[in-house]
Amino acid sequence: MSFFRSQFSFLVWFSFVFFLFVIEKVERRTLFLYSLLGGFSYFITILFWVGYVTKIGLFSLTLYLSLYWVAFAYLGKFFLRVPFSLITLPSLWVILEFFRENIWAGFGWAILGYSQYPNSFLIQSADLLGVKFISWLILLFNVVLYDLIKKKKGVLREVISLSILILANLGYSIYRINSLDTHSEKISLALIQTNIPQDLKWKSFYAHQIIRRLKNLAKKTSSTSLVIYPEASYPFVVKESNFEEFVNFFAEFKRNILIGVVEKEEDKFYNCAFLINRKGEFVNKYRKLKLVPFGEYIPLRRFFRFLDVINAMGDISPGREFKIFNYQGKRFAVLICFEDTFPFVV
Repeated sequence: MSFFRSQFSFLVWFSFVFFLFVIEKVERRTLFLYSLLGGFSYFITILFWVGYVTKIGLFSLTLYLSLYWVAFAYLGKFFLRVPFSLITLPSLWVILEFFRENIWAGFGWAILGYSQYPNSFLIQSADLLGVKFISWLILLFNVVLYDLIKKKKGVLREVISLSILILANLGYSIYRINSLDTHSEKISLALIQTNIPQDLKWKSFYAHQIIRRLKNLAKKTSSTSLVIYPEASYPFVVKESNFEEFVNFFAEFKRNILIGVVEKEEDKFYNCAFLINRKGEFVNKYRKLKLVPFGEYIPLRRFFRFLDVINAMGDISPGREFKIFNYQGKRFAVLICFEDTFPFVV
């Protein structure tokens, strides 16, 4: 609930207390089942959308991610019995989140700290310490509550230390928010929501309707704006043979355009963002680096030949480099969908 409803984001600050008692009380054989079920329920509710593409993929991915909860439970059972569990348990959780982002295909979705996105007064420290610090702080809060309920010796010192840390975090957040430069030069942007159902996007019958919608929506924007379209909103695959036609189409808009397209080069497809100036000239492009497992490609394809991905082209290939765009003297980068879950990419 903390991830889906902003008014329930506070729940995550209490939700692990029961899990910590389960880790402490339950014997190891049963703990495997409980922690696996806990992780499975956590991830399947957040990743339900994968089921629209492949139910087998959803089950496989969720089962794999649940193993990180199992690892936390088994290692946590040891750390609960040793000194400094106040520090080691939150640190263990963060280490496992790091592994989850970087091992195998890398999956940064549902990092605990992301649940606090509505609470700007709590998360400003992420610009220094990353979202993992927010995850660490959440687990720390839960561990202190657990120790408080157990009336653990020295818990008063824990409460005082936690209070100081949270107050320092709040203080930094207030400072950051109040120090924003609201008088700096502004750039006009127009964000376009084409609102096209996924199952219609790549059907040729609807392609020209989509083209008309792209054009009509652009006409409603200021001529000085950078018009930003969604991911893969152009309904045709861009390749060398039709590239000139693609650019000429946007020349009619007389707008600066940033648009998501699918590009084909040789036998590979790429999920891209193209920057085109108001003269209809191609400026730069970025190829998505971090792809969605089971959505844009199938990990370990040789073992899962029977699975399909969500797009009409088949497996998408990853780009090879980050790109910095220049617009009116300002530098910016593009994150495409899933990429915003990887702090190192951001």
